[in-house]
Amino acid sequence: MTDAAYGRTWAQLLDADHALRALAEAQLREYVGVLEQLALSLAPAEVDARKREDPAWFRRLTAPEWLAFFGAAARGRQPAGTGWAPECAEPAGERGDHEELARLRRDLAVVQAENNRLRDLAQQLRQEKAALAAVVKEKERGARAATQGARARPAPAAAPPEADPVQPDAAESPGSPSPAGRGGAEPVAPGLPAAPAKYARLFDNWPVQGLALVVMATTGWSLRRAVLRRLAEQLGVDERDKSLHDVFAPLAQRNLIHQVTESVDATVGTAAQDGQVRVAIVRLANLGQRVLNEIGITPAASEWGRLEARDGADQVKHSAWVCALADHARQRGFTTEVCPPAERPPGADVLLTRGDERTYVTVCNADPPPAWDRLADKDGMLGLCAPTRQGRNDLVSAAKAAGIVHGWATDLEVLLSGGDQGAFWAETW
Repeated sequence: MTDAAYGRTWAQLLDADHALRALAEAQLREYVGVLEQLALSLAPAEVDARKREDPAWFRRLTAPEWLAFFGAAARGRQPAGTGWAPECAEPAGERGDHEELARLRRDLAVVQAENNRLRDLAQQLRQEKAALAAVVKEKERGARAATQGARARPAPAAAPPEADPVQPDAAESPGSPSPAGRGGAEPVAPGLPAAPAKYARLFDNWPVQGLALVVMATTGWSLRRAVLRRLAEQLGVDERDKSLHDVFAPLAQRNLIHQVTESVDATVGTAAQDGQVRVAIVRLANLGQRVLNEIGITPAASEWGRLEARDGADQVKHSAWVCALADHARQRGFTTEVCPPAERPPGADVLLTRGDERTYVTVCNADPPPAWDRLADKDGMLGLCAPTRQGRNDLVSAAKAAGIVHGWATDLEVLLSGGDQGAFWAETW
């Protein structure tokens, strides 16, 4: 769909939204007028008194307040002759009042149902409008980037300028061209099918964004840096390449993936405003899974999803720490399994396998003290990972005091900073 078509569709949605709102407001004014006329016929004196105090009093009544008003009129709570209830002692008259009140209640129920329907429809239109606005904005940004790239391209005889090194967490300014756009070939995902037609509008760069979804689906990894690293390998570019910047934000904005960023408590990271190291995790959303199903891929369970199913949705920070540990273990030659099915230990977060070595590792802090009997394996061996060096020292001391005689320990502060010099375990005993 062209940008002009998106613009027309957006304008049509806005017009429909305004029309529905005007219709709802007109119907409400009409029904309020009917109710006010009925009130005037049943209790003219009370209506007159209310209007003298506040001319808009009846327009502000809610449905329960209207029912209370007419119920009082039907029961004749006001003394005779005051206009609050007509003097009518005949049973037939009373039956007529009750019938009128019942009809009024039915009319109010119809008004409420229609109002709720219009409110829901208006909310749906606002959501669709926001989604279209995001797509149009992305299209416009891509067009500006292409225009700026064409203007900035040097003459054929001139040597291309040398690109400045890009830091992994540096923010890319809108419209800045990637190195692939400076005369290089656009990265192509080998063997990636074309985007499904009914979902194609959700993607600005299917070869890269679609492959990112495929990597998440086939590996089950949740650490965003791990997915980015594998994506760069398959595209044949460096993971710091600008073409890979901001791959995940549009996917999350269009509900194709979920992503969160959590801090590693008490660590020191120069790039973060609060001085703490950050860990970002991602996983496929339902819409992203449907896109992959359309191209014949059934996504594997993600690490984040497994942890959430076991520990609950409120343990996101712990999930991020576990995903970071698993990635660093894979980089050092281990095979990893998050939330391994084991009777002993039942509370382990990751099973690490390398050759004949099998270690169950739990990510935790010394405060509160862990349940050591749930963390050691059947041979009494223990694998621990703390967020910081000091946390690891405290954990090891507590484990030894609890009678754990054999164990391994590491911490995220060392692994994330690269201070481990290639070793995974910082301490054994």
